[in-house]
Amino acid sequence: WARFVDGSPFLVLNNRTRGSGTTGVLKGRLETRPGILRKTYDVFPGTSNARIMNSLGAAFPFSAQTVTLLRSWCAQVGYTLSKPDVPSIENLVHISGDGIFYWTAHGGTGYDHNLVPNPIFAMWTTDVVNAVNIPKYRALVDSGYLVYGSGMNDVVAGKAVTAVHYMVTMKFIGEYMSFAKNSLVYFDACGSGGFDKKYLPMLSTAGFYLGWSLPTDDAESAVTAQYFFDRTLGINKVSQKADRPQRPFFTGDVLSDMAKKNLDVSGASRLVHPASPVIWTLQLLAPSISLTSGDASSTSTSYNIHGDFADDQGTVTLNGAPLTVKNWSANDITVTRPTSGGTLQVSIRNVKSNPVNITEWHGTLDYTYTGKGTLKQHIVFNLDFFADVHSFHPNSITPSIFMPYYGLGRTVLWMKTTSATYECSGEYRNSLDEVQETWTGGASLPLVELGTTGEGVGGYGLIDSSGTNSTFLINVSGKYSRWTKANGATEVNLDFPFSQLALKHSMPDFVFLAGEMTSGNATLKWGNFTTKYAPDPTAAQ
Repeated sequence: WARFVDGSPFLVLNNRTRGSGTTGVLKGRLETRPGILRKTYDVFPGTSNARIMNSLGAAFPFSAQTVTLLRSWCAQVGYTLSKPDVPSIENLVHISGDGIFYWTAHGGTGYDHNLVPNPIFAMWTTDVVNAVNIPKYRALVDSGYLVYGSGMNDVVAGKAVTAVHYMVTMKFIGEYMSFAKNSLVYFDACGSGGFDKKYLPMLSTAGFYLGWSLPTDDAESAVTAQYFFDRTLGINKVSQKADRPQRPFFTGDVLSDMAKKNLDVSGASRLVHPASPVIWTLQLLAPSISLTSGDASSTSTSYNIHGDFADDQGTVTLNGAPLTVKNWSANDITVTRPTSGGTLQVSIRNVKSNPVNITEWHGTLDYTYTGKGTLKQHIVFNLDFFADVHSFHPNSITPSIFMPYYGLGRTVLWMKTTSATYECSGEYRNSLDEVQETWTGGASLPLVELGTTGEGVGGYGLIDSSGTNSTFLINVSGKYSRWTKANGATEVNLDFPFSQLALKHSMPDFVFLAGEMTSGNATLKWGNFTTKYAPDPTAAQ
């Protein structure tokens, strides 16, 4: 750093390297700056506006690539990209209301006009120091809002060259720039996390702040930023992929994961972990569904969605159609029970969660009992049901699992279209060809609650934790007329001995496989159960 004779600070930047990926720069430390930053009990940005900016020139191609990716990813999950997104002085004075604010730039330190003990920190803008701009911005320089800076920036004839630009100080940032409630502010610049704590009030409108404490490399900082946003938004595009695509996770969880994988370093040394307890720095950039479930009772009118959401109520859709929200909290949502399967998604201020498929099955059981002569009972069950059987990551560092709790299965929910039809027929004649017994009667049976009285078909299904076996209890209640020569006509209940079924299914599509059971003169057969909305192995979990 230096000072002109009029006292104006001049920063000479020789810190951010161009992106070899194997630099020997001083260790970088991506640090949070919590404490005085604006906090509420909510964990989700107050707006769905995202501003992604780059003030570095062609000498830093990795930064340009990162900005392009982050803009695409934010738009993909539903953020509205804020304009203008060019970090010029004229634009920076109007910055406000962004839920995500990312700025990659040169950062530098020096001393102000009075050579106070604590150094100033400033961020590189796109404005060049020239004869036109010097009088235009003179007052802001004199007031400590701007400083001059010289650093590598452009490429001329294939070689990187330096330029002299204006840089905004933390005084400028505190005076002119503000952010949304619970916002994420990420200054991707050398020293952006290592400035003196006296400047923290300048970021007091932010909800969660990230920055590098020391010099960083263009390629390495690009890897860090891309991984961070990939995991917090649930994009799953970076090369360091999980065993399966991951749903969005809290920033604190992602930063801990990055520290374990050495993805928060720049240079030869290890990155220091964020300096505050994670419990105070949790921030969610996209809603995240872990699992959905419902009551097995066919009379239930509610369905539950578990995961991480905002306190402010959003919307829930199934196949794009809205479901009525009955109760909303930061971890659980209750909606009206769906009538079928489909792709479920939660949105908060248009920012979308990971989609979750609720799988739907349709199958037929064919039961036949043969008695003496031509006596026969024939029942056809049409079983329609749905359940959430997708695997999910409990957190960002744990492999995906099928069950939320060891030893428990996924309960199926019966669709109203479940039914049965039966027909009893035939007669029995003795050796003298005299009719001794006849069966008559038949009907269509609706879905009824398992264990209730009245004619109908009911059941309970549990898809077990191995993901390959399921247990179903099927109950059918219906009557037919039985005539015998000895006693005349009486009403008799249907006899169905196969109330408990062990069904096998294939993975990962969860198709229930054909099978057969026999017991004396009774036979139960079924073909493959067809599925809709099977779990998507490529979707975030």
